Amino acid sequence: MFVIKDEQGHSQVWAPHSGNTLRAQGRISKILNTLPPHSHVLELGCGHGDLTLALLDGGHHVTAVDRSQKMLEATAKKCQNHQRLSLHQSDLALYLEKEANHYDAIVGMGILHHVTQDLPSILSRMAHCLKQDGRGLFWEPNRANPLVKFIFGTSLGRRWFSLEEKEEAFTKEEIESLLRPLFPQVRVAPQDWAYPFTPPGLLKRLRTLETMAPDFLRRRVSQSLWIEFSRSASLEAKTESPK
Repeated sequence: MFVIKDEQGHSQVWAPHSGNTLRAQGRISKILNTLPPHSHVLELGCGHGDLTLALLDGGHHVTAVDRSQKMLEATAKKCQNHQRLSLHQSDLALYLEKEANHYDAIVGMGILHHVTQDLPSILSRMAHCLKQDGRGLFWEPNRANPLVKFIFGTSLGRRWFSLEEKEEAFTKEEIESLLRPLFPQVRVAPQDWAYPFTPPGLLKRLRTLETMAPDFLRRRVSQSLWIEFSRSASLEAKTESPK
């Protein structure tokens, strides 16, 4: 079994595997290392709560939103010892309509490609939800990658991975074109050569190869896009660690 599915039978989370766990930990660390200390964070699509728990352990206040009650229950169970968590079952677009200038950061891992058709309006609502110096931090599938292109671009791939009808990956250029009219600072970088279910022993070698690779190769081999945007004039990382 490759994935964990929601109530409608759609893929939401990669199934447990040592390689998947290490891969997720690297992505979570990237988000944590970019957040200012003690942020109020809106997490879109919390899934099984791995990022949620890491944010809470890092000293942040988290508002987590997911349309799946099954996923919210898993997150609540994983984070049951934390008080700085607010959980909401909601469609993402509807929830974002309620907030304005409220969050220090909006984050997510593999969530924006679930709402591709509504992405222009959702990104616009994010801009209104963020505080003046707020930022967005996301990991998303890289459409330029051959495997991602197969999964999202063929009927066999879509059936095999139980994708939703409207679920669609995008390229670096496509997401940049949507973000730049809304945010002064945008950074989109193809990253992560570690595919799901990569043997743990290969992860370090892949990361070494990735750092040495030319840009044109990273654009194709990287399975993901690291997406960062800000309402302020800077994307500088935080200067102190959360307590």
